[in-house]
Amino acid sequence: MAKIILPSSLTRVTAGEKVFVTGASVLGAALTELLVAYPELKPYLYAHNGALAPYLSMFINGTDMRDLEGIDTELKAEDEVSLILATAGG
Repeated sequence: MAKIILPSSLTRVTAGEKVFVTGASVLGAALTELLVAYPELKPYLYAHNGALAPYLSMFINGTDMRDLEGIDTELKAEDEVSLILATAGG
């Protein structure tokens, strides 16, 4: 089963869980499963218009999902999806 690796900044809404295991075969479906388990993640992953948040990057086995098929990218059991949130501040 594919794994979604969550950034430490989001573990406060996942009860400390850093890895989410999904049986989904497509990235978009995996994100849906993640939100069913942790609905509080939605504002961190999606903008108000329903598009993926502009400050969110996702890498599948180290490759940016935008260089693949986006949320339509197929997932294999051994895949790791890393969620990266851009941070700002000074």
